Amino acid sequence: MSRFWALLIVVALNDVVASPLQVALQAPAITGTGDNARHDNDPKIPRTPDEIYALNRAVAAKMRQIFSSRGIPVVPSLGPNSITNEFAKFDRLILAVLFIFLTRDDRIWDIFIPFPYLQVFQRGAYYSAEVIPDEVAAISLNTLYFYDSNKAVGGCGFHDRNDPGNLEFDWLEVQLRMYRQRNMQFSFLESIDLEFVDNQDDGPEQQRKTPLYDTLMEEFAALPKKSEEIDYSDYAVVNTAPPVVPNPYLPSFRIFVYNVTGRLGYKANKRKHGHKRGGLADKTARCRLKENRDTWKCFLNGTWNSDPGSPSRSNKQWTPLGYAQYYLPDLEKADKKREPEYKLEYVTFAPSQLHPAGTDDEGSAFRYPIPLKRLPKSLQNSSVTESKFAPYSMADLTIPSWVELAQRLGNEKQEALRAEFRKYMYMGGEEG
Repeated sequence: MSRFWALLIVVALNDVVASPLQVALQAPAITGTGDNARHDNDPKIPRTPDEIYALNRAVAAKMRQIFSSRGIPVVPSLGPNSITNEFAKFDRLILAVLFIFLTRDDRIWDIFIPFPYLQVFQRGAYYSAEVIPDEVAAISLNTLYFYDSNKAVGGCGFHDRNDPGNLEFDWLEVQLRMYRQRNMQFSFLESIDLEFVDNQDDGPEQQRKTPLYDTLMEEFAALPKKSEEIDYSDYAVVNTAPPVVPNPYLPSFRIFVYNVTGRLGYKANKRKHGHKRGGLADKTARCRLKENRDTWKCFLNGTWNSDPGSPSRSNKQWTPLGYAQYYLPDLEKADKKREPEYKLEYVTFAPSQLHPAGTDDEGSAFRYPIPLKRLPKSLQNSSVTESKFAPYSMADLTIPSWVELAQRLGNEKQEALRAEFRKYMYMGGEEG
């Protein structure tokens, strides 16, 4: 099974399910972030094209059997390990393999691609899909085209407007404009996280030498200490699939819960117009430097679209409320007679959010964010106020809530919280 079929968009849950799969079958859509072929140890056991195609066929067939056959949209994305080995090592081979992969007679992934985007996908392996018609869309990006470490493309070079990455960004701009005009919400899927790094001093080599946990703690500590000093328009949330970091790798997935009721008074108002982004003086100074003159950063002067009234900024309809992360521990003990069992690793909710207020919920409209049967016994008790399974106690997954958690983690005195964060970040292992 693929390493990165990790995110389940779950909008409405109840307390009658008995397994994570049954929970997933209530989802309006299933999203995946690519890397569908084996990629454990290529130097010792190289992958062949036939194996890569077979593994993709197996994953696609399983997604079709379990979800598509039940009318649940599947939104895949392709990563470097979906089609070949690490692209940085294979130069232009990746474009040839990608072309063959997308144009073979069997066209493994075509069944999941909305018809209006089929030609776009076959040309560049990116597309978008309305997972909830006229309400919510998922935009699946091909991030292989964006990085200059992929020698098969130009890495969105400023002087090559026909570079595959630049053409994809042109297409993306049209998609964003269309969804904004329709007042729809949307999210991105990609195999390699899009990182917007504004630090010109630390090169890739320096960044690779610094452990990810240490880098995060340094950046969290640099955040403003007071919320009134923060412009949330300058922040975005990137959720990385949980199997990415740990070593050894443990299969895992997340079940997300969204606000679908709009009970907090949300009405779909027209989005506000974008505004010019700040920091122009700093940008002007940087763009005088020879190494920055011919870069996109110095020529992108369009409006910065940010809406304080969006579901990512405050709790309203389509706001992500939280998630539960499940994983497969003790894989080394599993065999044909003893199947591995998914267990809850943690939830982002506070324990009090998992139960209705008060002691009697009969006749209540309360909807359990996580079915009680899928919680450990300690969290099934409504009187529990603290738990190792609920380390963060986040009110929701809006940008302000994520920034507040980052501020707490940036405080060196929060040793216990930092220890929990590191444990769950590496799932008990080490950085991969």
